[in-house]
Amino acid sequence: MHRPQQGQCEKGSLTDTSVRQEKPAEFQTASQYFIEMMSMAIAYGMTAEQFLDGEPWLFNVYAKVARDREEAESKKMDYSAWLVGLYCYQAFGVVLSNSFSKHGSKAKYPEQPISQKKTGVENDLMAQYQGFMSLVQQMNRSKNDKAV
Repeated sequence: MHRPQQGQCEKGSLTDTSVRQEKPAEFQTASQYFIEMMSMAIAYGMTAEQFLDGEPWLFNVYAKVARDREEAESKKMDYSAWLVGLYCYQAFGVVLSNSFSKHGSKAKYPEQPISQKKTGVENDLMAQYQGFMSLVQQMNRSKNDKAV
């Protein structure tokens, strides 16, 4: 059996640098990695005490919440951009319809924001609610009349 001389190491051993995998260039030291992780934790909303003294799973919870918040914000921005496009589409449609119509167009730009328009279901529910409230008021009045 061949034994390496002092100062040498066997091929494939833990001290053999040809086998060891190097850390990525961005994290050459443990302190650089720690600083990066702590920066992420603070960006997620953790305090330094929570990061240093808290349970390790807490970091993952904060990370998930941050990702969910970012995704919700992205969806909100996407919907907002779509709504702006819808308003522009309606505005251009009204302008073009009125410009190129031979007999005068009845096209109008919406009088209220789209989000304030009630659907048929909402109108029905509101009518039912108002009917119920008037019935309750009548019952209260008749109850008060009998009590007097």
